[in-house]
Amino acid sequence: MSWALKCKVRIAFPHPALLLDCGKRYLVVADLHIGFERRFGVAMASNLEEMADEINGLEDELGFDELVILGDVKDSIRGVSGLERKWLREFFGKLRVGGVIVPGNHDGGLGRVLPNGFTLADRRGIRIGDTALVHGHTLPSLALSPSKRIVMGHIHPTYNREGSPLSGSPVWLVLKVEREAFFEGKGCLDVIVMPAFNRALACWGYSPRRIKSSPMVRRLRKHLKDCWIVTLKGELIGGLDGIGYVI
Repeated sequence: MSWALKCKVRIAFPHPALLLDCGKRYLVVADLHIGFERRFGVAMASNLEEMADEINGLEDELGFDELVILGDVKDSIRGVSGLERKWLREFFGKLRVGGVIVPGNHDGGLGRVLPNGFTLADRRGIRIGDTALVHGHTLPSLALSPSKRIVMGHIHPTYNREGSPLSGSPVWLVLKVEREAFFEGKGCLDVIVMPAFNRALACWGYSPRRIKSSPMVRRLRKHLKDCWIVTLKGELIGGLDGIGYVI
């Protein structure tokens, strides 16, 4: 698509999802971590059915054409476990739309189990119109440099402030970042950091901070100019002075 094509961005409150409208409409989600339950060593059912139902419900509500998943569809880093294979088949079988997946650091081997209707993109991201879409564990491709905004996952942004009733709550981060953090040129980029689509991650405390593990996050912090911290309900709860409670 042409880099000059302007896209409208709408956060789909109260859902951890974003609608990107560039003439064609895309629903963007990140960090499903299907199979994460095995980490806790107890018998747990997956919430894959709830996630698939939520995506299908958003199709009814928003009328999007294609789904974009920004990485960590599954939880194993290398390969696909037997349980993940089963749950992934069930999850994709329930979806009514196809789309594209930008692989994350937990998506090793995912391409071997993707169903028809889904494609695996470059791990350094894709560009739709004026918007770059990345997972966030690697620096974005320089091919994305014409973009005016970046949408990413990976961090599972969660508000953690001692004494706050909101502590432990997933949040959105809407950032102003110097363009030179990722691309050549002056001025700022808008960077939207998505909460994990799998809400169960926060319930089980599985929302790790990834400052050291991601060069992208380190550059965000170094070149950050402004920040809005927003709850899933759309409430503004903090600004630049509160970023330390999230990343």
